[in-house]
Amino acid sequence: MARRADQLGFDAIQFPEHIVMPGDMAPLMNAYWPHALTAMAFVAGATERIRVNSSVVVLPLHDPLHVAKQLATLDVLSSGRAMLAVGSGHTAGEFTALGIPSRSAVGAPTKRSG
Repeated sequence: MARRADQLGFDAIQFPEHIVMPGDMAPLMNAYWPHALTAMAFVAGATERIRVNSSVVVLPLHDPLHVAKQLATLDVLSSGRAMLAVGSGHTAGEFTALGIPSRSAVGAPTKRSG
């Protein structure tokens, strides 16, 4: 499908992400969500010109330095086709399930221990 979208001239493919989906949210939002940057890398390697965009990486659930390194690497390997959209999250159960304190302020990444 991504190759066909590339051939048809689409500008970008979006890759939404949730690390986990709390059971009560699965019926509303689906239970399966791929890791955005991994899926983006796969599609970028299989296409030639279409851009790949995260939509949206919940940054407080990740180490921001690792996300920056992953995206920079993907951007180089895809010849500048990687885009990153980040958010602060809206599913409190996702934070709880991962043992991460709820965000301290909208848009402010929470420091992770470890």
